[in-house]
Amino acid sequence: MKIKRFVRSLLIIAISLLTVICLMIGCFKPSGSESLSTSGSKDAGSTATTSAAAASKSTASETGNPMTSGSTASSGTAAGSETTVPLPVIDYRPLPANQTAKVDLNQDGIQETISYRCVDDYSFNLVLNQQTIRREGEMFLPDWFFLIDLDGSDDYLDVAVQELGPSDDYQVSFFYFNGSRLVLRGVLPGMICDVASETIGKDPFGKGTIKPDGAGSLTARARGAVLHTWFFDEPWLLGSDGLLKKIHQDYYPLQSNDPDTGDVLPETAVRLLMDLPLVQSPGSSQAIEPVKSGQTASLTQTDNQSWVQLRKSNGELGWFLLVDGFQVVIGGSSYFSGNVFEGLSFAD
Repeated sequence: MKIKRFVRSLLIIAISLLTVICLMIGCFKPSGSESLSTSGSKDAGSTATTSAAAASKSTASETGNPMTSGSTASSGTAAGSETTVPLPVIDYRPLPANQTAKVDLNQDGIQETISYRCVDDYSFNLVLNQQTIRREGEMFLPDWFFLIDLDGSDDYLDVAVQELGPSDDYQVSFFYFNGSRLVLRGVLPGMICDVASETIGKDPFGKGTIKPDGAGSLTARARGAVLHTWFFDEPWLLGSDGLLKKIHQDYYPLQSNDPDTGDVLPETAVRLLMDLPLVQSPGSSQAIEPVKSGQTASLTQTDNQSWVQLRKSNGELGWFLLVDGFQVVIGGSSYFSGNVFEGLSFAD
């Protein structure tokens, strides 16, 4: 018995020593140990990183754009967004009428004195350094005139006078100072400002229909001469002689306005009030299928003299002839355009 108890004691001591040795050399890894926690943290971080990368790639794939280093954000645009072209920076200054202003109009370091006054409904005076220019017209803007830089590359600051016209036939006279006198650059159709505004003196540039680019080119809003009352964008340019010149166009778009929003539309929608024969091109004798009374169509462009292009409802294009601007030629007779088309406008 004593021998058995002695052997059992030795066995217990041996097992205890073996356990201590195993713990010291890492044979056992108790659950919840720091080693497992650290390993789990790395796996979790790897999984999170992979998931984020996968999500980013998925987004790039869905939009059809490769992943970049923020190039879209740095450009300040977003996929599918509309780009608004800003107005050019123009030196534009409304000046009150009946007061003398001092300004250097030709960049020679000397200020000129200038004033503007409506004499009556049909004339105005511009006084520059005690030299007076009187010009005639109809219904000039009485309270304001304007300084504007049409070409930033030259030395001149232009003087602009707004005319209202007999029936909202707006036009603007532009002058520049050549060092000795005011020279008329030209007269453009349209408005340099919003003539109906009550805050013309505070309004920023861009409220009018005349759009200079600051580099010698302008777009005016001109009135068509044939068929009915319509307007179109007309390009102008400062010539080498310093005068404004209209840029010739073979054909002019027959634009119209949306009756609800006022937005400019590229064509004029009409309905035929009588049958209208068409030819293939201006001056051609080759006829195409006529447009019938009651059918709809669009007037697309004109030479602003004799010929007008029409687009049928099926998309086919043809031309018809005018005489005296407003008379449509049908067979051997001519008919007033308002009796041929429904949808035209006659402002006067």
